[in-house]
Amino acid sequence: RIGNLYLTRLGRVCKLLRIEPPTKDRPDALLGFGYVDQSNRVIRLGPAIDGFDMHERLASRLLTRVRAP
Repeated sequence: RIGNLYLTRLGRVCKLLRIEPPTKDRPDALLGFGYVDQSNRVIRLGPAIDGFDMHERLASRLLTRVRAP
């Protein structure tokens, strides 16, 4: 769910920002995450968000949900 917070294996907290649906070339949804600060605001480096994209199946194994928005 967009807005949920997750903990990475490296101990950083990130927020789910977007979900791109599966395509014929990519059978799994692509999730876009942004790292957050202590106030749960997305960290920005210049014009870009400090974060990452990850396929849904991989995210389900590597990220732990911290809390809902």
